[in-house]
Amino acid sequence: MGTLWILEKSNHDSTRITDILIGDFAVRAVASLKSLVAISRLGGANLPDAVIVDCRFGEWSIDQINIEIKDVLPDCSLFLVCSDGTGSDSLPSGLHKLNLTDDTLQFVTELKIKIRHQAKARTGALIKYRDMVLDISNLSLRLKGSLEDISLPQKELQLLKLLIANCGQVIDRSEISAAVWSGIKVSPRTIDSHISRLRTKLTGSQISIRSVYGGGYLLR
Repeated sequence: MGTLWILEKSNHDSTRITDILIGDFAVRAVASLKSLVAISRLGGANLPDAVIVDCRFGEWSIDQINIEIKDVLPDCSLFLVCSDGTGSDSLPSGLHKLNLTDDTLQFVTELKIKIRHQAKARTGALIKYRDMVLDISNLSLRLKGSLEDISLPQKELQLLKLLIANCGQVIDRSEISAAVWSGIKVSPRTIDSHISRLRTKLTGSQISIRSVYGGGYLLR
């Protein structure tokens, strides 16, 4: 059973998506985009496999959803329940339309198929580097010889991915801010604290994150 977060208001007469999916999925209902973003930033191992947003009543714009949710849940499948006038080809890349009709069984079946398809697309989401395996889907890493998965919040995961992708090269804080925080200005201390936590989780491995004079980092 997958875990879904559902962004929807409860003050409509229409059938709630949450009520349809309870029993087929582990469901968490969220009533505001602000709350969803805040919960996501807490990180941890309980992040969703997919997020469903009820866009039928116009509380949230598609552009707003695309920017804000993708920023905090970049590796999560994102589905929109839209009005009939919204075509799939009009959605930004990475957003998927769901059709909600009176046939709720068909809706659940369609969702399961799409989530399965997205999961298969992420099957290769394992990054191996030296004696570590980074599991993108499960937000975790595992060191060689260990049976324990070490959980990573989203920002630590993105930061480690960035360092691995540029291994052997110095990455300065401005590049980290642009890639991990989507260009939002963050303090050097914030970045340093994320690096410090990564170093702790990589203790005992062959991997080291070195500080470089001038405000950068280098993965070895």
